[in-house]
Order: sequence, then C-alpha cells, then structure tokens
Amino acid sequence: TMTYRIMVPIDTFDEHVTELASTVNNLCLHADSRLQLLHVLPDLEDINDDEIDKNLQDASDLLSNFSALLNCPDEHITHHIQIGVPESEIIKRAIIGRADIIVMPTRGKTGINRLLLGSVTEHVMRHAHCPVVSTRKSVDIQPPADRHFAKILVPLDGSPESACIIPTVVDFARRHHSRVILFHDEQGMKEDEYKDSAQGVDNRLDMIMKNIAKQDIKVSIEKSKYSDPLEEILHKAEQLHVDMVAMATHGRTGLARFVFGSVAEKFMHKSTCPLLTISVAPKHSIEYQEKYLG
Repeated sequence: TMTYRIMVPIDTFDEHVTELASTVNNLCLHADSRLQLLHVLPDLEDINDDEIDKNLQDASDLLSNFSALLNCPDEHITHHIQIGVPESEIIKRAIIGRADIIVMPTRGKTGINRLLLGSVTEHVMRHAHCPVVSTRKSVDIQPPADRHFAKILVPLDGSPESACIIPTVVDFARRHHSRVILFHDEQGMKEDEYKDSAQGVDNRLDMIMKNIAKQDIKVSIEKSKYSDPLEEILHKAEQLHVDMVAMATHGRTGLARFVFGSVAEKFMHKSTCPLLTISVAPKHSIEYQEKYLG
C-alpha cells in the first residue's frame, strides 16, 4: 500500500483530544500511515529566553502527550513546532510535508473562542491543497471507540461544484473500505438554480453511482425533498448512523446551494460526525506551493 501522510494540528490538550485521537486512529486502521503532528506557537519576539524555552517545552509536551493516545508506532510519528499565524503555518506545513489529509478539531462553542478556533479550521478547509477532516467533541460520555469509517454520506445538490468531492470520497472509501451513500436534494431543482431538468440531474447521479460502483465500492442513492438542507443532512446522518459526511467547500461565496460558509460550515458546528471536505478553490494552494516550495 501507498504511504498515507496524515497531518494533525494540535492546539491544546483539552477534553476534545480523545475525539481527535480516535478519528486519527480510525484513519490509520487500513493504511501504512505516517503522522505529522504540528503545534503553532505565536510570534515569540517580545518575550525573554526563559519564556521561549518554556513555550517550546510546553509545545513539545503537548505533542508527546497526544502521541501517547495514538495506535501508531512512534517511528511513524514526527513532531513539528512552528512559530507564526496558525492558518498559514498549517497550510504551509501540509504542503511541505506533502500531506494526503489534514485532521483537525473544530469547537462547537459560540462567542470568541468559536470564532478563533472555528475560523482556523474553516480557513484551512478553504485553502488547503488536500482533503480536511474536521472533528468535534461528541456529547457521548463513553470514550469514542476505534471504528472504521463504514458509511460516508455525500450530499449533492446537482451542481458540478458539489460533485467535486466525489474523487476524494472514492479515494477515501477505497482506502477505508467504506460504503458511500449519495444524498440528493430535489428541492434545489424546483428553485431552478441550474438549467438541468430534474431528469438531467437524476441521470448525472446515476452516472456518478455507476462510476463509483466500478471501483468496487458499495454505493447507494438516497433522496429527499429538503425543506432545509442543513437539517435534512443532520437528520439523514443520524438516521443512517453514518461515520462521516463529505462535502465540497469553496474559497469564496456564491455558486451553489452548498457553498462553504453556509451548509458545510454550519454542519461542522452542529454535528458530532466527522466532516470530510475538499476545497474547489485549489488556486490558493497553488499560490502557496509557488510561494513556499518554488
């Protein structure tokens, strides 16, 4: 098997880390994984040497403590401490480390904490060159079990943008032996957002399903007359006991019903189910690559 490079930015060792570690462990189950753990320190210019040493030591301890939660051989885990703006350092490190996937937490908090932590995850989702899995602390009291990603729900709204997630899902499902459930919003058709008739979209959905099935992946289609896309996705994810939801995101707004900043972002803050995203604005990462890798 090909090496699977997983990058995990870690912010603090709080009650969320068991969830994050569990997701990372699940990602490692079926692949020859290499983990890159990253902690980003703020600019340390204005503080004295002792403070700098203490910050570096704390960061090092944080990464070691997180490593201890992982079912991965130590020699497959590298620790990285960067100094700078978290979003930029995460994206830069992902490119330099040629990450196949980034796994990071989002907090379901409101107020300033959510803005800070949520916005780092959102920025990375919009601009990273690779897929991002965001996790959120579940409300269950039991520790999360290590289970593989058996079922992935893929909401599609009939637009080409929403279908951009399909190659990522196929790659992921192959790697993790997952079953794929395509979930289509028929309500969007009535709003006449696309020139395609509902029939045209059905044909496209069937074509997507056949192409996925050709790759030896179990795949099915669920439909819904969405009254509210977000509520329908949350409901369907719960009803079908899915292990992950996958959606394309955008580096900007406009475009389709599932624009980033609406459904995907809200889902990320409301659901405890991991969210797999890929940005349909990879020009950002091309700029980053040119800037950082020449």
